[in-house]
Amino acid sequence: MPTQVILELPDQIYERAQYLAQSHEQNLAQAIVAYLDDHLPVRESSAAASIKPRVHSVALERERSAYLKMHTWLKENFFGKHVAIYQGELVDSDDVFDALYERIRQHYPGKIVWLSLVKDEPIETIFVRSPRLGRRVKR
Repeated sequence: MPTQVILELPDQIYERAQYLAQSHEQNLAQAIVAYLDDHLPVRESSAAASIKPRVHSVALERERSAYLKMHTWLKENFFGKHVAIYQGELVDSDDVFDALYERIRQHYPGKIVWLSLVKDEPIETIFVRSPRLGRRVKR
């Protein structure tokens, strides 16, 4: 059973929360609950330390940004290869993704490492075609 909570939000945070809700087509309460669920640490009863999803997203964004900054250099030197970026630096590369993945898993267990195939574009653009449904006009 959910617990009802009454909050006083500063106007600026309220506006940002409203924007979040609208952009996800949710009401304000749903958006706040979803945001908290994504960002609050999970309390675990085991001895393993819990990891905040936000920490993961910050680390992932750091590695992604590093990859984007070095993409031109990577394209010149590693075009067509799979690369691994950790703590903002190239740490490994391979022609075969599975081989690279296994090495990264062994050398960086539990760490956030950006793996990518070096292509012309740093992040591949994907186009999704969608049929447009409309009324047929009788002639």
